Amino acid sequence: MCTEVHPMNNGIVMNPEWHMLKMREEYLRSKCADVVEVYMHTVSIMGPNLKSLYMVKVGQLECRLFQLKIEIRRWRRRFELRQQALNRGEKPDYIAIEDSLKREFEDYVRQIRERHEALKNAAFNMIQERLSDEETTAIRMEYLNAVKKLHPDINPSLPEVAKELWNKIQGAYDDKNWAELKFLSAMVDDVLAGVQACTFGNSIDELRMEVARLEDRLTEVSLRLNALWGEEPYVWKDLFENDDKVRARQNALKKLIESAEEKISLYERKWKEEH
Repeated sequence: MCTEVHPMNNGIVMNPEWHMLKMREEYLRSKCADVVEVYMHTVSIMGPNLKSLYMVKVGQLECRLFQLKIEIRRWRRRFELRQQALNRGEKPDYIAIEDSLKREFEDYVRQIRERHEALKNAAFNMIQERLSDEETTAIRMEYLNAVKKLHPDINPSLPEVAKELWNKIQGAYDDKNWAELKFLSAMVDDVLAGVQACTFGNSIDELRMEVARLEDRLTEVSLRLNALWGEEPYVWKDLFENDDKVRARQNALKKLIESAEEKISLYERKWKEEH
């Protein structure tokens, strides 16, 4: 029996301090599970979705602008290399100039390729089958139930079979394999049926230690969750809640792209005129 007891009037009553600590422990377990689920949903689901949305609506314009800015730098450098040859009294070797530009801008070309790959992945993610709000809520509730009962940080003394089930559930969640997650989540109660509900000792000291551990864990995860909202892609959430802001960002980028394209056209004309 998971209680500390003492005799009173020929009866046995629960230690009031133990009872209060146990209530606090149960509350903290539930609260930790809630915060962990929100954190995982934010990182694994909301974050990738926001990133894909940003890349499709804004990122492709930023990628185009970045590419044009690199092309402008390339043109400026092309003129510099030619002028350096003229200053030395040499006839510019245009093949050598292009070879030099290729070497100097190799890293920029790699960055452009990486951005194009990110755009392709974002577009692919956007066309994937989307879950309805009802389906998303059901999945989150199934995962939350598993977190409350199996998460190792919240239930550190569970047997190996429960830990193995948790690893499989977490793997299904990470892979967004919702059918597998639903199947595995239905096994949680059966796996835990033979597990003693109280996983910690009877002493008040042990219960105090567990309460302190859960309080620390709750603080840690809460701080990590709050910190996310100041980072990309989570800072973009407010942007996509306002269509006017999105259009304003798009229009600003389009103007910069137009200006960059005009500069490149001027460089091209000047280069042709001087040959």
